[in-house]
Amino acid sequence: MEFRILTESSDWQGIIGEIWRFKGAPNDRNNPILPSYWQFLQIRLPELPETPIPKLATLSWFLREEQKRDWVDHRLVSIDPTLHVFSPTTEQVVFFWHGRNPSQGVIHPDFGEPGGSPWYDERPRLPRLRVEPSVVSNPSPGHLMPRPAFSPALTSAPGQVRKPKALSIILPYHNDPSHLFVPLQPFPDTRHTQTKTFQFPSRYYPLRFSQSNPNHEPILTNDTNEAWPASELEGLWLGSYGPHGTEVLYLHSPEECRINAWKVTGDVNVPRGVITWRFHSRYQTGPECIPPAAGLDSLPESCRIFKGSAHVCGTGFIPALESWIDCIVVVFDRDDIKVYWESLRHTSRYRRYKGRDISLETVPNESDSGIRVPPVWD
Repeated sequence: MEFRILTESSDWQGIIGEIWRFKGAPNDRNNPILPSYWQFLQIRLPELPETPIPKLATLSWFLREEQKRDWVDHRLVSIDPTLHVFSPTTEQVVFFWHGRNPSQGVIHPDFGEPGGSPWYDERPRLPRLRVEPSVVSNPSPGHLMPRPAFSPALTSAPGQVRKPKALSIILPYHNDPSHLFVPLQPFPDTRHTQTKTFQFPSRYYPLRFSQSNPNHEPILTNDTNEAWPASELEGLWLGSYGPHGTEVLYLHSPEECRINAWKVTGDVNVPRGVITWRFHSRYQTGPECIPPAAGLDSLPESCRIFKGSAHVCGTGFIPALESWIDCIVVVFDRDDIKVYWESLRHTSRYRRYKGRDISLETVPNESDSGIRVPPVWD
């Protein structure tokens, strides 16, 4: 989710809220794509008043579907949701699965931990709304039953880590098509169905956006023995994860010579809030360690090659299925990295997200200016 000040030509002034939507060609699973930007909110600022009496801003909401579904009652969509700022909470996601034995659960990593999440922007960036008490649930496996054997689901429970204030979007009635307003999940999210009136809100946190080296001085040279600062790689990145598509990462250098790639968005195997791969710049190697299956032939002399480790797991991030495997990290420059997952025999690409140039974006549908598409990465 992104909020920006309206800069394109328009008859009004204000703020636009947009959702990042990753939709690429299914035949290219090795390269990330830039998101398209789908408008869901307009905050129209009033004209400067002629009197000292202030005027209220106007909020407009937009709902879009890629495919028309007759079972959605679009009359309810006209009932606008509302923006809220919720207080700090210890609530966290729990993944439940059902087998022959009683239901078991796995607590997913905390997301939004102050000081423990390098991607979290601690500056005061939330709207100046009244802070409301966070929704607290106390579910048990029983409220998930009965369910078919081996069927997974998400729920929530109190945790140990206190997460900061967050922005949320709340629908006025439980019968609204709430699935259209929340992130897509590959399995049921029971937080939204525990009772007829209970609605567990999603929490949105501000992200850091660092773009190192504004002078564009090269960090890599043909002298592969020359030291270079790993911190030059810090910032938001987009990475390819095969059938899961493009995911958002934050590369962080917690100490000299070390890089951790944190997931800001995740998938059913390795969720958000987890290190997906890591390497130490002292463990530099050469192209002779790269097998032909990696498809990394004819590498430029200026690239750096490192031995690292990558995080893999089965569905649900269950500890019994979790492991670290060897990987090879090829740093082409500050904006382009490829990782070869050795035991998976798969190479994925990661590219720095540099922000947007509104002037280069296109509007595919002339009748709907709320969907903007950036130029395709070369």
